[in-house]
Amino acid sequence: MKQKFLIIGGDLRQIACAKRLREKGYAVTLYGFFDIYLKDLEKSKNLTEDIIRADYVLLPLPVTKDGTTVNTPLWDETISLTQLTDALRDRTVVFGGMIKDPWLINRDLVFDYAKEEEFLIKNAQITAEGALDILFSETPHSVYGSKLLITGYGRIGKILSRLCKALGADVSVAARKERDLSWIELSGCRPLRYERLEAYLGEFDMIVNTVPERIFGTEEIASIKQDCLFVDLASVPGGIDWDAAGEAGLKTIWALSLPGKVAPYSSGNIIADTLTNLLETKKLSHKE
Repeated sequence: MKQKFLIIGGDLRQIACAKRLREKGYAVTLYGFFDIYLKDLEKSKNLTEDIIRADYVLLPLPVTKDGTTVNTPLWDETISLTQLTDALRDRTVVFGGMIKDPWLINRDLVFDYAKEEEFLIKNAQITAEGALDILFSETPHSVYGSKLLITGYGRIGKILSRLCKALGADVSVAARKERDLSWIELSGCRPLRYERLEAYLGEFDMIVNTVPERIFGTEEIASIKQDCLFVDLASVPGGIDWDAAGEAGLKTIWALSLPGKVAPYSSGNIIADTLTNLLETKKLSHKE
């Protein structure tokens, strides 16, 4: 008998994930979507009963936006977290993205797939591609030949600097760690230290921030060229003083959650692959 996934809420990523899981041999049922999105997928008719029958429950990314209901952007009804948690059985394995609900966090057999390195690395690739799309479409400069600054040398910074360098941009990358500064130099990019960054800001045609902390304040913004495009990929609070940027007339784009926007099908496949690898590596058997 096929093991059963119940997917509750989410966006097009969860639809793609459902199809991928079905290809991998799982039985998949979905709840919390308009029928137009389901097509040949199986729709749950009774949430409580299907939670009981499920071996694995998959929640969206993020699980909730308001702290009380499941994130269901492709549906006009609500699913309370209480309704969900009351129906879960002890041996049901639950997967979710960016889980913050205390009851779920403290429950056994709950896994946050958004924290898995496989997911983070592959999602970083999609984020970098989405950032490139913004650079292509939102500035009069070509990436080729432009002077580009990337702040941060984490997963996204590494991938984006490589892509931009390959496209012929003159890439500088700001980082804190000596190790990262050395790798940046060896990759053919110019390494910059944050404490000296302001002196170079007037050079750049494009700036992409990946660091979720305030780097660009009033003084830094005043040093940036008027026609420079600033793209922030970082989560709240972002890396720039938005009010100061607005007053200075700097064109800024806060590009959050790019994978779900620019490549939801690819992102959904990544979720499915991450789940099945988790099931294999952690040897999670379905409930008895």
